[in-house]
Amino acid sequence: MASTWECGCRSRSRSSCPNHDRTIIHMEWYARTAEARRSVHASCYNAIPTAQWQFWPELTLYQYQTCPFAARWRAFLTITDFATHVVEVNPVLRKEIKWSSYRKVPILVCESNGIRNSISETLPLIISIMKTFLAVSGRELSFDEMLGYYPTATQLNRYAVMYGESHRHKDTRQEEKKWREWADNTLVHYLSPNVYRTSGEALQAFRYFSDVGEWERLFPAWERYLVIYVGAAAMFLVGKRLKKKYNMKEDVRETLYDACRHWTKHVGKQRTFMGGDKPNLADLAVYGILNSIEGCEAFQDVLTNTKIGDWYYNTQQAVKLHVGSELLAEHCYDRYFKRKAN
Repeated sequence: MASTWECGCRSRSRSSCPNHDRTIIHMEWYARTAEARRSVHASCYNAIPTAQWQFWPELTLYQYQTCPFAARWRAFLTITDFATHVVEVNPVLRKEIKWSSYRKVPILVCESNGIRNSISETLPLIISIMKTFLAVSGRELSFDEMLGYYPTATQLNRYAVMYGESHRHKDTRQEEKKWREWADNTLVHYLSPNVYRTSGEALQAFRYFSDVGEWERLFPAWERYLVIYVGAAAMFLVGKRLKKKYNMKEDVRETLYDACRHWTKHVGKQRTFMGGDKPNLADLAVYGILNSIEGCEAFQDVLTNTKIGDWYYNTQQAVKLHVGSELLAEHCYDRYFKRKAN
């Protein structure tokens, strides 16, 4: 993180750039964690009362770096410019989540007003809540109040985003919801049989997981080798079972190719993303799932045998450039000046 926060105009003069205040406030808001606060230029940070950091809970994501559900979550956080702590979990020993009765990842922990909530199987729901929180006039509501609009017990509206007046087209909303569900209920199940198709591919995949997850830095050598070799053997067998469960073709690659072609066909040639000129939540769901296997042989085969590459790398670039961050900037800007006026 940079040691000095600046507007994109690179100007130190607020009078020379009409967006300067809005940009600086966004950056200060983003730097709400203790580590980030230390890196913010003092003259900027001191302009925001300490209470301003209480509008949004602290987020901690317990994950495997290459978990498709965690990858989707990171894509959303990155494109919207939300800050979060990330904890890499040992896939075999899972010591990092021994505090939780739920033994799978990802787990998102939200801490707000001294209350700590862990969320496991409802990440699509939380993405919907966060998008709603940013997108509508519900900026008057706290995160905890927004949760009340989503009955987590039933999760009937886990893929629903309350866009309000900012998004009038019902067909577009339904399309986004439909493809988010497709990503979770169809596409993601095709990964394991492909990534672990052979024992050699399974081992290559776990070596890639070790590199991208920085296991050599995070875990002792014996733990790393245990995860790589035991994990590869176990997932090779799991992949065979899932192939049968999801009725995949004899050559599982063909099932994955068909799914990717199905997606690109519906994105079409007239738009860059499913969301138009910017990725929507359906784009991020599909991107996150595929991004989790980017270093595996299966992904390279997908690029070679389908036309999904242009869409994939366009989405990747949009995520890296935080093209959805204006919602967070406007949210912080509005909150700051309303509190300042009062």
